[in-house]
Amino acid sequence: MTGSSSVQPGGMITFAIKVTNQGNVDATQIGVVDYVPAGLTLSDSRWTFAGGKATLGTKLALLRAGRDTTVNITFMVDAAATPGVKLNKAEISEAKDGRGDPATDVDSTPDAVDQDRFVTDNDITGDGKNGGDEDDHDPAEFTVTPRPVFDLALLKSLKAGQSGVVVPGGSVTFTIEVKNQGNVRATAVRVTDYIPAGLTLNDANWNLVGGNAVLRTAIASIAAGASAFVDITFTVNASAAEGQITNIAEITDAKDPDGNPVTDIDSNQHC
Repeated sequence: MTGSSSVQPGGMITFAIKVTNQGNVDATQIGVVDYVPAGLTLSDSRWTFAGGKATLGTKLALLRAGRDTTVNITFMVDAAATPGVKLNKAEISEAKDGRGDPATDVDSTPDAVDQDRFVTDNDITGDGKNGGDEDDHDPAEFTVTPRPVFDLALLKSLKAGQSGVVVPGGSVTFTIEVKNQGNVRATAVRVTDYIPAGLTLNDANWNLVGGNAVLRTAIASIAAGASAFVDITFTVNASAAEGQITNIAEITDAKDPDGNPVTDIDSNQHC
């Protein structure tokens, strides 16, 4: 049994179930069941779902001795599926011989009960009747990966050691932290500082554009869960009025790891 190695919530996943006739007798009326794990919902009209199991709607009519055939089964991954490695198992539930009579498998017992003690993938050599793996039962691992979330946040504060009280003609430096709160690496992150009255840009790492300060070189990359820090320095104008001044900065652009435009999950970027 094989399938895609990973899938995201809301996505589709298809498993290929291979049935092999290892004997020297033709097999007929072969039933197949899939033990649907939590987090998957059957999305395949060829199968019916009941009691936690998907059953192939039309049995395999004939499988010649020494031959094999493959049937697929498709699921949707639930939106609430938890990330991690999952296991989906399938089994031959019944079969008859070439004359349509009940038949006894030499090394396994076809049924629709998930009771095999072994879950070795693609093992068709086991002898379930002598303590081994029932080879009519097989698992396939797959991984549910988190849905991509792009989420940048900006925090601004006085630089460490910078006094909160400044005088005309003096300088003031702020530290801007851009934090990647998502699970996707951010690239080409641009930041704009909206210069308030009373301050004049005095920092070679920033450009003055239309009255605002724009970070000269975009932040190249911020890994998921990490932060990048940039400082910005101003001179307090000689004519600055006494009182509190508020300085605001904003993320104005960012890209995904491939350099494509992205949508932040909880904020908008304004250029």
